[in-house]
Amino acid sequence: MNGLQSKLDLNLIDSHLSKYKIICLTETHNDYPNLSHTCLQNYDIISLPRPNSSNFKHGGIHGISVLIQDEFSCFCTVIHYVSKSILWLNFSKEVLGFDFILGAVYLPCEKSKYCDSDLFDNLRNDIYHFSSIFNLPFCLIGDFNSRTGVLSDFMDFEEEICDVAGID
Repeated sequence: MNGLQSKLDLNLIDSHLSKYKIICLTETHNDYPNLSHTCLQNYDIISLPRPNSSNFKHGGIHGISVLIQDEFSCFCTVIHYVSKSILWLNFSKEVLGFDFILGAVYLPCEKSKYCDSDLFDNLRNDIYHFSSIFNLPFCLIGDFNSRTGVLSDFMDFEEEICDVAGID
């Protein structure tokens, strides 16, 4: 019973999620869950396709989906990205009262075959690139798998991003 679809089929999460405008889900184990028979049917779904693999029954192991209430989905656009583990979305102020960029993240753990040694560099590059284009606040949310191994626990370019975004 892994993944989002099994929880939806058994009505295990409908009552918890239906009160939110934006829902970020990771490890959905599918690219496009069927929301038609749930109270989440009033959401549009944006998913980041999973890496294909013949080693898994359904082609892969993770999956990132962002559900957006129908009335707000027209105020959201997908941003093209470098990171294969982050779904970048640009939201306009009609959703929460201010414009912002949301990064829905699933960073595979270090021993995963999907792990990419450039994950943090790509994340940094995406943030730096989007900061220079959009000049908006960011929200990163999701599954970072909490360990960085021998990598630093923080990004050392914070001052650059703040300078580009005009933040003190």
